[in-house]
Amino acid sequence: VFNLGNLYWDRGYIYSTVTPVKQVQGDTVDVEIDITQGNLAHVNEINIIGNTKTAEWVIRRELVLKPGDVFTASRLRRSLREVFNLGFFAGPPQPNFQPANEQGDVDLTLRVEEKPAGQFRMGAGFSQLNRISGFIGITEPNFLGKGLRVALDWEFSRYRQNVNVSFTEPWLKGTPTRLTFNVFSRNQNQVRQQFFSDRRTGFSLGLGRPFPWMDYSTLSGRYLLESVTLSNFSAFYPLDGPLRLTRYPQLTSSIGVTFLRNSTDNPFHPTMGTRFMFDARWTGGILGGDVNFQRYETELSWYQRLLWVFVQELRGNIGVLD
Repeated sequence: VFNLGNLYWDRGYIYSTVTPVKQVQGDTVDVEIDITQGNLAHVNEINIIGNTKTAEWVIRRELVLKPGDVFTASRLRRSLREVFNLGFFAGPPQPNFQPANEQGDVDLTLRVEEKPAGQFRMGAGFSQLNRISGFIGITEPNFLGKGLRVALDWEFSRYRQNVNVSFTEPWLKGTPTRLTFNVFSRNQNQVRQQFFSDRRTGFSLGLGRPFPWMDYSTLSGRYLLESVTLSNFSAFYPLDGPLRLTRYPQLTSSIGVTFLRNSTDNPFHPTMGTRFMFDARWTGGILGGDVNFQRYETELSWYQRLLWVFVQELRGNIGVLD
């Protein structure tokens, strides 16, 4: 009865009834399923309440179920999942629907609860090698309530200075196109654990979109330009070593493609579903630069809920570098 009811609900017949009628004859039971289909329900209006910071259109663009659509339970569940995956709310939206007219259409209300989504991180330490070291990080995944993500990370010590700035626009020009821009500078001065000082500066630019014909999937591409300079070689590194004889700076110019399918129930703490990723990167060749290689990697994770709060994860990955 439960499964039959879900079957009709998932096709918009939310007023349907499924009633089993039993007839007992000795040790035999005949069961007749009496189904009343009822009217087909469409979504009349969708109202969103509780969003004190996030702009309504940021939430609304994630909805798979839209006004005018047939009211189906699966599209409602998917809409709640997509809104929760934004990471701005304490939990999935709480849905409530009321009859809208005599034809059986419904008005849907989604109540969300905002949570502090931004992060400010800082720390410091002391060691004989680095003396005072520390880091400062600021991340705002919902900048100005428009779903923009900005982040700044700074790591500093006696021998290390790393700065990384990134910006992400998840809906470029009103389309589900994710734009990511990243600028970085990493300086590692010669320390006891390595034979040279390492300085890297560069930027990356990426674009991603939902993959057509396959649910829960995205396809993205990126370009990376990086300048690498190795200097201040120690006396322990051979005079004829290949790194010492290389002319610097070395320029790395590469493109990459990533396919990701994530059907897990929770992006932060998954308890069921799968996550599959394939990543390819090509460097040099017609892209220019001083470095040439190709790299391929794939990874698969499978999650299953066990007893109490425990979740089983099986993960495997393989990569090839040439």
